[in-house]
Amino acid sequence: MSKNSSIKNLQTFKSIKIEQMIPKIIHYCWFGGNPHNDLIKRCINSWKKFLPDYKIIEWNESNVDIFTNEFMSICYEEKKWAYVADYARLLALRDYGGIYLDTDMEVIKPFPEKFREYEFLAGEEVDKQVSCGIIGVMPNNIVIKNLIEYYDNIFLLEPIPVLLKEILIETNKVNSNNYFIAKPNVFYPKDYKGKITSIKDSYTIHHWEASWKSEKNFFYINYINKKIGQLTKNQKYYLIDLHTNDTVNLKTLKQINDILERPKDYAINNSYTYHNIQSVFKKQIETYILQKFIDPHKYTLNTFFEAINNPFLKNNSFTFYLKLLIKSLFFYKVRK
Repeated sequence: MSKNSSIKNLQTFKSIKIEQMIPKIIHYCWFGGNPHNDLIKRCINSWKKFLPDYKIIEWNESNVDIFTNEFMSICYEEKKWAYVADYARLLALRDYGGIYLDTDMEVIKPFPEKFREYEFLAGEEVDKQVSCGIIGVMPNNIVIKNLIEYYDNIFLLEPIPVLLKEILIETNKVNSNNYFIAKPNVFYPKDYKGKITSIKDSYTIHHWEASWKSEKNFFYINYINKKIGQLTKNQKYYLIDLHTNDTVNLKTLKQINDILERPKDYAINNSYTYHNIQSVFKKQIETYILQKFIDPHKYTLNTFFEAINNPFLKNNSFTFYLKLLIKSLFFYKVRK
């Protein structure tokens, strides 16, 4: 177990034999002290039914030292239990290995021993999008370690599936023989709308009751203020704007671009922090271009002229500008 872990050394684990396989442990997190609802009870009972030789461990306030970690401490004070659980599950997986399950993940058949032979086990919720309702790893897995280090250094929160996909790509683990990323039908046969296509090849059903949703405004403002005390009020404002608004304006994008071009001037000396801002920044640029120039509420001649002088459109082709000009002229004539 890591010396810096916030996970307490449970007596339960002393009898577990260390082997080069994913240990037969099921981890789940439950913070806040609320009672389990009927769905959660059903799901936990399914684990006991189909995985009877697995040890089931609930991680909560009694066995996680929440206030020894800045991320968990801030999130716990804000009563954002899902974010606390995001981090706690990573600590449990790093220190002990095993399989993490969301509390709304129902097991419908026993897992084959083959699953335990992989260093890392997860599944796609849709094609090419890794989800985290189930994660299986051997102890001290490098991807889990990277996720923890990422969380220790970021302040623009992103859902674990987004971070996980980026880290898998960065560490070249996506196509590794020891890393099994199952197709959606294996662990996620049910979509967000509740439709199930087929469970013939499925081992679990995720009911999406606690799926990650973007929580904005007060929580992010408080989180960013606590996390990045070295930045000025205006710099924090731009970062909050970048992260909490569906569409940001050109002024905000320019300011964030300036931070990324001169990170040391803004006391951003950590590569994880830099890439975190860069990742969110890129997504916002894509949204900005889409809503401002590709599919705006209305086109005007100003739309075309703004595009010509826009620094974030300089890499677009001549065809892009030609189409934009035609659309602007067309809508201009229609309005006349």
